Amino acid sequence: MHSSALFLTAAAQNLLCMKLASELGVVIASPWVTWFTAALVPALVGLTVTPLIMYKARPLNLVYLLRVTGLGCVTEVPDALHTGEG
Repeated sequence: MHSSALFLTAAAQNLLCMKLASELGVVIASPWVTWFTAALVPALVGLTVTPLIMYKARPLNLVYLLRVTGLGCVTEVPDALHTGEG
């Protein structure tokens, strides 16, 4: 989602916005560069903050992940994994 907002040609709505602006008389000398520089900071913030919010909302449970994916046969789990310490 954030990367499609970053590049002008990455999503159809970006080109539609540029077309609507030009129909309203807005003249943009270099549309791609202008779009990129305007969208750079919000896209980078979104790319950075979204994983942090998801981690806080739903922390990763390593034991559950190993059981669900079948990557490990967990028979004894250290207490540190249950309590989140260590």
